[in-house]
Amino acid sequence: MTPEAHSVNDDVLDQLQALMFAFRKEMRRALHEAGHAFNGMEAKVFLRIAEHPGCASSDLVRESGRDKAQITRLIQQLEQAGLVAREADPQDRRVQRLHVTDAGRQLHQDLRERRRQIAHRMLGNLNREEQQQLASLLSRMRSN
Repeated sequence: MTPEAHSVNDDVLDQLQALMFAFRKEMRRALHEAGHAFNGMEAKVFLRIAEHPGCASSDLVRESGRDKAQITRLIQQLEQAGLVAREADPQDRRVQRLHVTDAGRQLHQDLRERRRQIAHRMLGNLNREEQQQLASLLSRMRSN
């Protein structure tokens, strides 16, 4: 690899890292403003449950790469906050299906709106075609 190529790669990765840092900071601020002091993993688990009602903790373990005990603690914290509830699976009573509560649905709607606002601010200087191109490039990067 030439030094020039290496510096371009570094710059791209530095830009991606800075962008994700800025996005996470904005999302943490949005969560705080909504009255929830979630950490990143709690927010990720909450959003996954809200966007995939009826998922099981085993799904969250598999998708997150975290251990079962950590996911169980996160779910318990979300339950204690009144945002998530468990229901026994009618086909297999050993499995607990996860759903957001009414309060969780309200928070999810609020966070989705705040995320749209953040995306608008962060992507606002790109036109639709450029945003689609960026999404395509990022998808290609993720597939490696």
